[in-house]
Amino acid sequence: MDNVLLVCPGPKPAGRVFQRMSPLVLLPVFGRTLLDRILEKLAREGACSVVVASSDRPGEIRGVLKESHTWGLDVTVCNLDEDYKTGGALERFRELFPAAGEIRELLLEDSHDFPAALPGDIHLSNHQFFEKAFEDPKLVGELTMREASEGVWLSRKASVHPSVVLEPPTWIGPGVKIGADGAVGPGAVIERGAFVDRNAIIRDSWVGPDTYVGRGVELRQSHVWGSGISRWCNGRFFEMEDSFFLEDLGRKRKVSEVDLVSRFVALLIMLGWTPRVAIELIFNRRTGEKLLGWKNVLLPVPGQSRIPEKTTRLKRLNFVSSPLSRWPELFEVVRGRMTLIGMRPMSLGQISGLRGEAARCWRSYPAAVFSSEEVAGTETGAPGLSGKRFKLLIACLGRRKQLGERGDKGASVSSLFEEKTL
Repeated sequence: MDNVLLVCPGPKPAGRVFQRMSPLVLLPVFGRTLLDRILEKLAREGACSVVVASSDRPGEIRGVLKESHTWGLDVTVCNLDEDYKTGGALERFRELFPAAGEIRELLLEDSHDFPAALPGDIHLSNHQFFEKAFEDPKLVGELTMREASEGVWLSRKASVHPSVVLEPPTWIGPGVKIGADGAVGPGAVIERGAFVDRNAIIRDSWVGPDTYVGRGVELRQSHVWGSGISRWCNGRFFEMEDSFFLEDLGRKRKVSEVDLVSRFVALLIMLGWTPRVAIELIFNRRTGEKLLGWKNVLLPVPGQSRIPEKTTRLKRLNFVSSPLSRWPELFEVVRGRMTLIGMRPMSLGQISGLRGEAARCWRSYPAAVFSSEEVAGTETGAPGLSGKRFKLLIACLGRRKQLGERGDKGASVSSLFEEKTL
């Protein structure tokens, strides 16, 4: 076997707890992604060249492969149309393989050969998917792992309080911290970097990486990742807004994702608007209105093929009109979670009907305090954002070319939204 075409699974409605965080092929299983395990298996079988075709965030898959070894394989990641039909990908990507050698097409969601497989019925059988892995010591016994007792695998880099009851089968990965007086297992998998507070009980459940499980929380027949929780027995999914129960410890983006110039300019705007905010606060203090309001919104993530399902609580000033009401959002730019110019966040209700070109444009730019239409002065009814006021800002950020490329096309996107954004 010289050449392999890996066709990754597309969106699965029942897999929201996993897919909202990453493509399913990057699902972490016992400390390593499925894709990493698949590539290792293919390398052992003699593969030389692999093309990974995915309709779900291929850019994210490409980024993960750049940061990790690929087992001596020549790996190429390509975008696959969402309306892919079985057999069509082989002809489309044949030219990417060397002329010599047979090409094997591997459909991950149709294969039952673990680990080169994904669960077909993700809301009913995927915990059996984890349970099956316990039977293979090569999978659970990764680097730093040791079998503390029969069926209980514990990383040497994990911290588990002595009072915690561990029942087999259980797998606790590196960097995991578990507080006192809890119980883990049977059938529990806790991935890298998770933090389980004291008195928590986890049975027949999977806890994703960098996930906080609150004090006294009891998880049974559940999969949790970040603030999302899914009952694998019936497929029901919901997002926990109260961080005392569940929280995504890795949700904060690295500061380096937002350039230093944008953060510095946002800080200058904050300082410049602070006197006006203070004056408005003094005049409106007697009305009894709360200083800060908030709204649950969705933030566009560039490179993500689907509209995100995870909401973010975004604060704003109640007593002033836009754009001054967005003063708290500037702090998010300084922190590196948003940028200055891009797409405005939208509520779940506003974005539910977003389709076609509007959805594609909204996903193509990062979450921002100001939309490019506002800055360019092309958005109808944009509140107080004149081109002169932001001429210096645009020059500092080097966005002049970007705005010019969008032009009237960017302005037409706003007209497709039935409701105004924040």
